[in-house]
Amino acid sequence: MIPRLASLGVILSGSLGILNILALVLSHTLPAIGSLAFVSARDGDEEIYLLDVDRGYLYQVTDHPSSDRQPAWSPDGRQIAFQSDRDGNWEIYATNANGSRVRRLTDTNADDIEPVWSPDGSQIAFISGRNGGGEIYVMNADGSNVRQLTENRAWDGKPVWLPDGRIGFDSTRSRSSDIFVTDASGNDVEQYTDNPASDTEPVWSADGHLLFVSNRKGIRELYILRAGCSGCDPVRLTNNDFEENEPAWSANGLWIAFFGAPQNNMDVYVISHDGSRLRRATNHAAADWFPAWWP
Repeated sequence: MIPRLASLGVILSGSLGILNILALVLSHTLPAIGSLAFVSARDGDEEIYLLDVDRGYLYQVTDHPSSDRQPAWSPDGRQIAFQSDRDGNWEIYATNANGSRVRRLTDTNADDIEPVWSPDGSQIAFISGRNGGGEIYVMNADGSNVRQLTENRAWDGKPVWLPDGRIGFDSTRSRSSDIFVTDASGNDVEQYTDNPASDTEPVWSADGHLLFVSNRKGIRELYILRAGCSGCDPVRLTNNDFEENEPAWSANGLWIAFFGAPQNNMDVYVISHDGSRLRRATNHAAADWFPAWWP
């Protein structure tokens, strides 16, 4: 594990001058908010970028004419897994954080999407349609030992590892879409939300709070289910006039990133963990989306 005082610039430093400058600047001051990866179409196709939210430093990680989406950091912050259609259909890839050594981890005729690393960095969970529907699979971080975790006629999507090693996901196996959690075997499945509305895109904080997206009030907003509050109802965290998607907790639990499109301009936003202090992290005419905090 990289020491917490290490900066994103140090991890990315290499032969490129911009990275050395970034390392020099960031090594002296820890960001108040932090750094994140996100996807942008600002160069004409979807690529993965890194952003220091506080100072606005931007670095392009991938550069390919196909689409690169859904960046997911390894726990040590040195690698990014992502999905790309650069070989004809969606497959899972991984790259070093500076964009070097891109390697393909899955290779099937079906779509493999939405990768996420296990807390110890040894495994990657993802969604695949290789058996005809959306199911959760797990593989070793090098792409070996692929095994199917869920088997259901409904769509199981958006896997996320909980701090205790279980895997959360959203699924249409209930009335609409709700949040579920399964153990590492896929056999012990627990339902966390039960609402006629659509509850999707779960993510857990390091201390066990569940954050997800729901349209319970007619628009996709962020809701939170506090850890240790048995029987509590989820609390609406945001109340904006635009839909919000793909929430992500910062490693210290203080900040939440998501993307939305007020005035039809898709950008990444950041709020405090209590829903206050809304801040626009990107501002570009092209779509910016799928944020993922540097760990």
